[in-house]
Amino acid sequence: MTAIEQAFKNYLKAIYSRDFKAMYKALHEDDMQNFRNKVVEFAHKMDEFGETLDFLKKLGLESLPEINSLSTYEFMTSIFKLISREISIDNLNKILSETKITKVDSGEYYTSVEYEYPINMFDEWETYSGEVKMVKVVDEWKILFKSGLEAVLSRFQEDIDRYFDRKSRDNLSNLGFEGDLTTFRLEGYKDLVTGKVVIEPRFRDAGDFAEGLAYVQVFSKYGYINTKGEIEIKPQFSDAKDFSQNLAAVKTETTEENPLWGFINKKGKLVFPYQFENTRNFSKGLCAAQKDEKWGYIDTKGNLVIPYEYHSATDFDKGKAIVEKYTEDGELEEFTIDKNGNLKKLE
Repeated sequence: MTAIEQAFKNYLKAIYSRDFKAMYKALHEDDMQNFRNKVVEFAHKMDEFGETLDFLKKLGLESLPEINSLSTYEFMTSIFKLISREISIDNLNKILSETKITKVDSGEYYTSVEYEYPINMFDEWETYSGEVKMVKVVDEWKILFKSGLEAVLSRFQEDIDRYFDRKSRDNLSNLGFEGDLTTFRLEGYKDLVTGKVVIEPRFRDAGDFAEGLAYVQVFSKYGYINTKGEIEIKPQFSDAKDFSQNLAAVKTETTEENPLWGFINKKGKLVFPYQFENTRNFSKGLCAAQKDEKWGYIDTKGNLVIPYEYHSATDFDKGKAIVEKYTEDGELEEFTIDKNGNLKKLE
């Protein structure tokens, strides 16, 4: 076994036994010092936005002065304990016992070790690849600490920069009085995996993407954007819902007290007229719709398939939906319903 492989194995053994002194000894001291300083700096930045206290509690701390006073060893020990708490001992044992080195790319003073390790995701074990960087100090190989906090801090810095950029554009010079101000929230979209903003917040309301489109509110009206952030269907509705089976429910822009819902296609064309008091989403060819305070089901051509006679109705799932109906005795009971309208009482 080479000195590099031995150093990596010692590090794993220290994690396995939760020997924090050995873990600390296996890491590069200057690297740990830089990591500590970066986290402490961000703890102060995050405190302005109310994001620090929960993080400090995870480290067993109660205030910023406490984290300031920690030595690098004390700080890293708190981090090691936090990581250990996040992973159960059984999972930790499996991860460490089944971790295998797959490649060592060594140099005179710097090297990288690639390895495979099991991770439990949603109660299923999968194999992932990892990499650690190592540097030679005198005659010993030291590991450069890698933490998921780095990515979190980077994303938070982006949020801070964006906050102050928007703050710099505040325009308060023409206020009549304080009551002139109205609040609203801007929404955008982040990549689920990387956490990076891909569509800048510029909408007063925004829905999830469904079938390549998402409803958004620009000023007072709703329309739809594509995954490039481009407006695909011009804002023109007073409300809107997700697309399902190439159809989406939209509400008419009128002065009526209770405006009605209709359905559009992906070109924005109204295919079912405004006639419904409320709707759900299409599923397996049917969609729950409400008229005269009663729910029924329509098909993708707008035909009424199951009459309006239910107090409530859900989307179809695996060929069944759940409806509520008043009995002759005035009791509200739940039933499952199939696509033919056949009912079965829920016990």
